[in-house]
Amino acid sequence: MPPVSPENTIEITLDTTLKALANPVRRQVVTALLETPGNQVSSCAAFNVSVSRSTLTQHLRVLHESGIVETVDHGNRVFVALRCAAIEQQLPGLLDVIRHAG
Repeated sequence: MPPVSPENTIEITLDTTLKALANPVRRQVVTALLETPGNQVSSCAAFNVSVSRSTLTQHLRVLHESGIVETVDHGNRVFVALRCAAIEQQLPGLLDVIRHAG
């Protein structure tokens, strides 16, 4: 089991989550993570969004700061992972709504 990172302590609140998901690109990123086995990816190209890499990085930062995603180290690669369990615990059913709306 991976060690608990400080990112796992970021509190997920309704206000910050709704603010983060108000942007369609960020919802597209979350939908892509939901559709990916293991709910994590290691490449910006995996998200298939029509924004520059730097803009995508900014969107990932917002998702990270809101507690929706975390980074996970796997050797020399860093993955972006959806915090499904934490989201479901704080906001039950939200991921199902996103999955069906996407």
